[in-house]
Amino acid sequence: MATRTRVLAPIVAGLIVLASAWPIAAEESVQVELSLPMGQVFVGGQFAWWISAWYPGTGPASAVFHWGDGSPDTAITWSDPSGCEPASPSPCMGSGSHTYAKQGIFTVTVTASQAGSADGTARLTTAVIDLARGGSVKGSGTVRAPAGSGGQYDLDFAGGRVTFKLEASRRVGTSTTTATLTVSVPSMTPEHPAATGMTFQSTSPLETLYVKRTNAGGEVFLGRMYGTVTNSRGPAGTAYAMIHARIVNQTTTLVRIAVWNSDAGYTYVDTSFAGWLGLDPLKDLLTSGSLKIY
Repeated sequence: MATRTRVLAPIVAGLIVLASAWPIAAEESVQVELSLPMGQVFVGGQFAWWISAWYPGTGPASAVFHWGDGSPDTAITWSDPSGCEPASPSPCMGSGSHTYAKQGIFTVTVTASQAGSADGTARLTTAVIDLARGGSVKGSGTVRAPAGSGGQYDLDFAGGRVTFKLEASRRVGTSTTTATLTVSVPSMTPEHPAATGMTFQSTSPLETLYVKRTNAGGEVFLGRMYGTVTNSRGPAGTAYAMIHARIVNQTTTLVRIAVWNSDAGYTYVDTSFAGWLGLDPLKDLLTSGSLKIY
């Protein structure tokens, strides 16, 4: 049976996204995992990021959060100091809270330290939304997905053209988002030998639209669209989708699209391997079509 790529965890409400740093020599280094807050992060609200750390050596254990927005670092608050004993089989649990004062896509970094051990580091990127800034995006086009970037049921996707059509908006002062998204992968082959193609359709955004207008163009992120998948034989299940786009300049637009099966958790398609909220400046190019951010 073929191996499905990626998982549904980044976009399903109530699940925690983990970023792990597994050092080369685990017996000499701190191991640390970092989790995102539950739900989305908004400007002006206080949100907590949690870590689990394993300290192999002797001496005091510490950890520091770097928030990515230019604000001062924050020392960890341990929830169970007893778990921080050297060589403890249980992780040392703790958290750090932060209030972002501005909108943006920021990378949170936690560095865990212990005397006599190498530091451990983990990173997670999140979109911080300012509800006082509304906006909209409209467009369609084509991007390319690499081989191994998904598939249907027991057949891996060999890579190819992915087309999309997106229209989304959010009014100033509200989190309510309206959106329509269609994603089509004509060359994808389902498990059934007589079926061809994969099309995802949704009018159900379950998260708030991140939209940022800049002089060059702007950036949008819509993390959880719920909808249905069909192929040439008809309905093929339910799914979640994510779309992330950045207009760099008049000639360069980056787009990433991912669709996950909501029942089994496997990936139908993910056009990028750039990491969560990542865009590859070379591989995620919009090859045809256009987007406009208002």
